[in-house]
Amino acid sequence: MDSLQETNQNLRKQTPVETRVPNHDPAKVSACATHNLSKFFPGVKALRGVSLEFFSGRVHALMGENGAGKSTLLKCLFGIYQPDEGQISIGGQIVRIQNPSHAINMGLAMVHQELHPIRDMTVMENLWLGRMLKTPLGFIDKKRMILESRKVFEEWSMDLDPTSLVRDLSVSKIQTLEIAKAVMGKASVIFFDEPTSSLSGKEVLNLYSLIERLKTLGTAIVYISHKMDEIKRLADELTVLRDGRVVGTYGAQTIEPHQVVTAMVGRELSQIFPQRSPTKPTVVLQGEGLGHRGKHPLRDVTFKLHAGEVLGIGGLIGSRRSELLQGIYGLKPFTEGCLSLKERSELGEKVEKVSMKAPSQALAAGISYLGEDRRQQGIFPNLGIIENLVVSCQKQFLKYRIFTDDVKRLKATTQAIADLRIKTPTPQTLIVNLSGGNQQKVLLARALLTKPKILLLDEPTRGVDVGAKHEIYELIHQFVSNGGSVIVVSSEMPELIGLSHRVLVLCEGRMTGLLEGDQITEQNIITCATEFLSTPSP
Repeated sequence: MDSLQETNQNLRKQTPVETRVPNHDPAKVSACATHNLSKFFPGVKALRGVSLEFFSGRVHALMGENGAGKSTLLKCLFGIYQPDEGQISIGGQIVRIQNPSHAINMGLAMVHQELHPIRDMTVMENLWLGRMLKTPLGFIDKKRMILESRKVFEEWSMDLDPTSLVRDLSVSKIQTLEIAKAVMGKASVIFFDEPTSSLSGKEVLNLYSLIERLKTLGTAIVYISHKMDEIKRLADELTVLRDGRVVGTYGAQTIEPHQVVTAMVGRELSQIFPQRSPTKPTVVLQGEGLGHRGKHPLRDVTFKLHAGEVLGIGGLIGSRRSELLQGIYGLKPFTEGCLSLKERSELGEKVEKVSMKAPSQALAAGISYLGEDRRQQGIFPNLGIIENLVVSCQKQFLKYRIFTDDVKRLKATTQAIADLRIKTPTPQTLIVNLSGGNQQKVLLARALLTKPKILLLDEPTRGVDVGAKHEIYELIHQFVSNGGSVIVVSSEMPELIGLSHRVLVLCEGRMTGLLEGDQITEQNIITCATEFLSTPSP
């Protein structure tokens, strides 16, 4: 840790560079650099004098807590934001990047964390948007663009059909489309903002191979990730940001993970996953033969959820994990099987069969849901934190059953901001102006504000830094310790294993395993997820 502190002290003593590229190894070729870059938002200093250099043929990773300034830095480099202070250079020349179109023309490309394709267009139309090919007569040449799209997908081993509508694609396929846009333009610098957050295991490996190929072609890669195993595998340099400042730049292969965590959060973290609390014998939710028909069916899923239990849902992308949660919540009602809820009243306990036809029914039954895609399923981007927080439980904040109690709403929001350590200048801040991780915390606070008995969490820590993950895990632990129950979908194997009392595994919409105790291992989950084990009884 002494070397880490010395490096940090030396970095703080450096004089900010203004109009020249920072000193570097002459053997390295500078592709892009920032010089004393700063960006301010109302009440927030997102970047404070950031000076970094990115080299051709190398991967430079950026890490930091949510709100540390990572995505803001990339957006300044890509022309989405204009910096308030400092300069940017490309190839050693000072430039002013006016907008993303200008950035693309200068050889820059970006794969965004938040996916925002045009969903009613085809894959091909999204890929060629803004640069459509035309026939000699000036008409849009769809046939040629489909052909060229297929060549790109084949060259980079991407499982995409140019003629598919984007609205029919999974989140992982849309992420792959965003990556295809970046590599198709043969950019000299590509910014990746959490590119594997929605990819399956096979797609992640394809991305790793793609990045290795880009390195050999001399492309500079700037790579944001919260996953240390990815950094160790891909990166040459690693920079840690905290509160908009550079904490330090290190050799990615030499720095230890605990040093990175300490640099990110400014403090030592205890054990990442809290000690599991014991479950109770009471069954609060039971599913028998659950399923629904359609293009991607879910078939014959049976389970029991106990009071105080975290039931993990494992499986590969496409295994229908999200569809199971959506069925329980009434977003995509089951057409087969039945759900049973155990309810308590003054007359004692009773088991009642239920059929969730809408989320309002689930909320009334004490079930709350946090979806996988916060942009499409969660936030109201043009509303503030207060409105986003209370939208699922408006009746709690009425005065005389008619008027909105703004004082009560503000108090609840302020309390949630403190409890979940949401980084925001004010409770009135538009949620779209928060970092992705802080948006996720607001959505989790919304789910908890409904005072549920059962929480359905789909990828609850997607795009969330290690410090915020620890806080979310503690909140889940506290919820189940107080008698609540959780069903959680996660693509991160350590998270699934570290949180769950039992793990139900799905493969292509069928239940292929139910693991508990010492059975919950990465090998067993993967084996069940690839259908090599017979289905155990629930």
